[in-house]
Amino acid sequence: MSRKEVSVEGGGKFIKAEGDVSKKQNHRRLEMKPNKLLPLVVFLVVFGLACNVPLGMAASELVSLKAISFLPPMAAKSKIFKEFLSRVEANSKGGLKLNYLGGPEVVDSLEQGEAVKRGVVDIAFVPGAMYMGLVPEAFLLCLSRVTAEEELAKGVIDALQPSYAKAGLYFWGELFGSNEGTFLIWTNKGVKRPQEFAGQRWGAGAPLFNAFTKAFGADMIVMPASESYTAIERGMVDGWLYPAGSAIPLGLHERIKHYVDHPFWGDYAGVIVNLSKWNSLPKHMQKVMQDTLRETAPEFGRRNTQAELDYLKVARNAGVKPIKFSPDDAKWFLDTIYNSTWKWRLESLPITGPKVKQIIDP
Repeated sequence: MSRKEVSVEGGGKFIKAEGDVSKKQNHRRLEMKPNKLLPLVVFLVVFGLACNVPLGMAASELVSLKAISFLPPMAAKSKIFKEFLSRVEANSKGGLKLNYLGGPEVVDSLEQGEAVKRGVVDIAFVPGAMYMGLVPEAFLLCLSRVTAEEELAKGVIDALQPSYAKAGLYFWGELFGSNEGTFLIWTNKGVKRPQEFAGQRWGAGAPLFNAFTKAFGADMIVMPASESYTAIERGMVDGWLYPAGSAIPLGLHERIKHYVDHPFWGDYAGVIVNLSKWNSLPKHMQKVMQDTLRETAPEFGRRNTQAELDYLKVARNAGVKPIKFSPDDAKWFLDTIYNSTWKWRLESLPITGPKVKQIIDP
């Protein structure tokens, strides 16, 4: 029997035997003892585990979902989100595969809500302000002054679901179980009092800051956060409105001189899911996803708060100076932000707005 060397696609070669195999050889193969099959069984078991497909589960039963985040993959918030996805997978016992594709380099932050609605991706970790055009109520949780646990107990998530459903979305919930203030004003023009903000021009990734910006007598330009560094560098804006954990990964501390050390609004970034995809999931998988979020939110909230403090330390070490107001001016500053923003949203949401406000800012 002769042998021939044959090339295979992708590189490499194998030896192919030419000629008939003897009947004796065929007979031996048909009479192979059961223990000869053991290596093959072991291989299939290992292969199945490597593919995350549990024994007894057909590959078709594994639900695979695509997820993205509004910040780059290396940002602290994105890392927490990726860990959260891993925990959901683990709790699903192999029923879910959540594939993290990346951040705004995959889909721009301001377009992620639409991408989920259209089914381009299945899941997005993104603040509601970045898809307010789809769900006007989405931003309201940012104004919450109660804990995430209180929000859940009072049913605020359920109260918002009809609005999300109209947009073809399901609101999975807030990733961080904390409503401590995290948003900051970063500026290159130092002030001693908040009344001195008049005339400044700030950039932001969404229009949610517009109401209080006007109340301060300042101007605002909405642009993708990915353009913030260049906009500050070229003097297009005097500063930026963002939590430290979002601003520092963008390198803004390299171009900013001051930050106002009176944080406002909780870090309400949540997770949205394509509604059709959510409805197609088995009920027990939906429960796994919901339960995992509720179980991990308090821990992730604490870690996110610490990460914000760590990022502020990076900013201070880079020479960014904190601006601290007197107690009276600090109260005026925060009251102006919350009151002007609520006024703006309640004018646009005369029915749902008051209901949500009663729960989160009574």
